[in-house]
Amino acid sequence: MKTLFLSGWAVHKTHLPHPLSSTTAWFDTTTHMALLAGNNSFGSWEETAAELLAPYTDHRLVAWSSGSFFALAAARFFSFPEIHLFAATRSFIARKNAPGVSPRILAKMQKTMEYQPKETLRRFYINCGFTSPPEGCPYTPNTLMQGLSFLAAVEMHSLPEKSRITSLHHGNQDRILPLRAGEDLAHHLDIPCTVHKAPHHIDIMYTLL
Repeated sequence: MKTLFLSGWAVHKTHLPHPLSSTTAWFDTTTHMALLAGNNSFGSWEETAAELLAPYTDHRLVAWSSGSFFALAAARFFSFPEIHLFAATRSFIARKNAPGVSPRILAKMQKTMEYQPKETLRRFYINCGFTSPPEGCPYTPNTLMQGLSFLAAVEMHSLPEKSRITSLHHGNQDRILPLRAGEDLAHHLDIPCTVHKAPHHIDIMYTLL
């Protein structure tokens, strides 16, 4: 089955610890988040995300972290053979109606990205759970900052039908998104959340790629 992998913020395909198979395409989530933020397209971002994934309706979607926003948005408008979500959430930052990352933590990360981008990325990759933190990053600081602005602004106001989501996974050692964020999404989708003894970077997802 053809697969589309939607990765998370600041994680390029060259960073992945396992090479993608010949039948797996890669969706550059970071660049698309930055473009949406740069165009101030937050009001219509879900429709735009769906349009971006429309050519892949014959693919299985494997979405990790912020890539899950695009998969969830597209699933509202289109059906896909399978959709597997890893470390997903309704909102990246914590809100009154949704658990997530503390807004203060994200604001601090935005500030340190401006003055210490390399060190900020190094800490982020470690907190993600990469056993060997990626060296270097092909994204510009502006692209990364715009991506963080996207994460600070968006949330899933509507969710797809539960029948369109094949599986949902979260790590109980996640230092980026708390487990309760995944459990909250599972509750609103009315589907199970498979909990793994894993960090934010859930290595088992590569078995689908």
